[in-house]
Amino acid sequence: MPLVVVCAFAAAPRVSAQEGNRFALGANFTMRAPNSTLTHAAKGPGITWRFGHDQTGWGWHYGLGWYSLDVDRRIGGRTTDLGEIRIRPLMAGYGYTHVLGRVAVTTDVLGGYSFTTFGLSTAAREAYLTRLGAQSVDADVTGSPVVKPEVGMWLDMTRKMGINVNAAYIIARPRMTISSALGSDVQRLNADALVITFGAVYRIR
Repeated sequence: MPLVVVCAFAAAPRVSAQEGNRFALGANFTMRAPNSTLTHAAKGPGITWRFGHDQTGWGWHYGLGWYSLDVDRRIGGRTTDLGEIRIRPLMAGYGYTHVLGRVAVTTDVLGGYSFTTFGLSTAAREAYLTRLGAQSVDADVTGSPVVKPEVGMWLDMTRKMGINVNAAYIIARPRMTISSALGSDVQRLNADALVITFGAVYRIR
């Protein structure tokens, strides 16, 4: 059924396409599924954009893909909210786009480096104090290489409006250090996530 829908749109007159688009701006809704039982992600709205109009062929692609995860950790025998890690990658890569009428499908692989920060939660600070007797605790994370294979589809609804569906898997493994009066604990954090985004844009230029 999805293939029939795509072919139906592709066969429609090209007068409706966003071929003259230089820049379009809109909103999206993103869902994230972390690949770890100790991380959790929120879903919600965001901003999306589109530069130009896709053409069939190989080409360079760029992306940001910033996201955050809530991290759990066992402290004193209980699973506790440790805090929030923020992954801010800058990525570039190569991929192939196939245009069929008003539908453009792109598959690519992006790679880059993530500038990562971590905010320790109040619950974690209290757990280290009351359960372990540590008077102070701090957390730090390093940056990390990032790889992001993805597939996306743009559908030109009218000359002015386009919609987008994108599915990607982000691989990021920053190193986290928990420091307290009891010592330092260093571990590699699994911050991988499956990301699915639905968006719509309106042509500005």
